[in-house]
Amino acid sequence: MSSGKRLEQYLNDKGNSNLKDFCREHDITYTSFIAILNGKRTFGMPLLIKIGELFPQLNINWLLFGRGPVEIAINNQEGLNDMDFQLAKYLNRDKETRNNVLEFLNKNKPEGQ
Repeated sequence: MSSGKRLEQYLNDKGNSNLKDFCREHDITYTSFIAILNGKRTFGMPLLIKIGELFPQLNINWLLFGRGPVEIAINNQEGLNDMDFQLAKYLNRDKETRNNVLEFLNKNKPEGQ
């Protein structure tokens, strides 16, 4: 299953079946969002961050790669989200580092993903 289909499944499971309304409510471009869900485009960092902010329990590893549980526990005591979300926020600050990390991850994907 593609990352776009995993997101669509997750949104449906959370009661967000009307994607136009979801996009409008959260200031997401509907046509770009649908292209991601259909596998015609990949996630951009701003959308990943927005999804992480809207659904902090969503496991970004599961979303992107299908690995691990769908949701993770959040450390409420320290106010931290999962490590993947923190990494995504960090990488959004520095374009060169982000591009290098994404290139590395794409080259080293496990087979079948």
